[in-house]
Amino acid sequence: QNDVPVVSVRIQTLSDAPYGDLEVSSIIAGFFSYFEDVQLMGLIPSFGRVSGGTTVSLVGSGFVNSLNLVCSFGGKLAGLTVLNTYGGKSAICTSPRSESFGSVSFDMRLGDNNQAVTQTLIFSYERMATVHRVLSTVQAKESSAITITGSHFSNSPFLLCRLGANQQTTARWISSSSLLCWQSWNSATSPHNISVEVSNNGVDIASRITRMWSPTDLDSTIESIFPSWGNAMSPTVVSLKGTWQTPLAVPLSAKFGDAIVKCTHPIKHDVTCNAPGGPEGSVKVHVSADGGASFVETGLEFEYVGRAA
Repeated sequence: QNDVPVVSVRIQTLSDAPYGDLEVSSIIAGFFSYFEDVQLMGLIPSFGRVSGGTTVSLVGSGFVNSLNLVCSFGGKLAGLTVLNTYGGKSAICTSPRSESFGSVSFDMRLGDNNQAVTQTLIFSYERMATVHRVLSTVQAKESSAITITGSHFSNSPFLLCRLGANQQTTARWISSSSLLCWQSWNSATSPHNISVEVSNNGVDIASRITRMWSPTDLDSTIESIFPSWGNAMSPTVVSLKGTWQTPLAVPLSAKFGDAIVKCTHPIKHDVTCNAPGGPEGSVKVHVSADGGASFVETGLEFEYVGRAA
């Protein structure tokens, strides 16, 4: 258990006191305990909302309830809970409210005398992400990449989307006002209201937006490719024809077999790509609406004619 000290020693104090004509010696005994040094190595997340209330996980060692440890956010103290499951290597505390945005020092202290017992780390108070609109992008068989626009999106490894009550997925940061998420669905999905939320740090959820969701009107689709064949020894300019419900957040990328190329933004219903040369034969065509991070199958093929050098 975390509250068990590394070692305890017995302390005795001798006291001589007169009792009539006799000198009486008494022994006052007690224990002094040595605990493992408290080590603080990281904060997850290391930033949160200015209104406070961010649950911060502390990574380190030597966390014990007996020490009456507290967290200090720029001098403001907050209670700490040791997670016994992790053998004194994890604890949580909740950030207090801040009067301004910016970074503050963070350390752990002894609650009895406000003495810092760990190194100092940095915790930042940042603006919350705000969701403005939900746009559609390109359809896959069982999921769709969707674009969310808003403000104060952070390029953070903890950036995520929450779609409805049960779907939570990592997000791809495009800019401080745009990101991509993925919505799962199937052909039996019926239109329904769904909430869309964003978190910069994986803990604090931004303001939500609710929209009517339906697979039939959510996504853009790739319908045809022209020409459907090209010279195996040189690039071929091809046009992907589709339906674009809303503008794409980034230019479309296409994959001809294993070769990836950048395409133009849609002009009316067409996206133009340069299919590179390749081995003679047919290859499958995939497209990406997230800058090449993931590709979805279009069901179309491109054929290379002639023999590559």
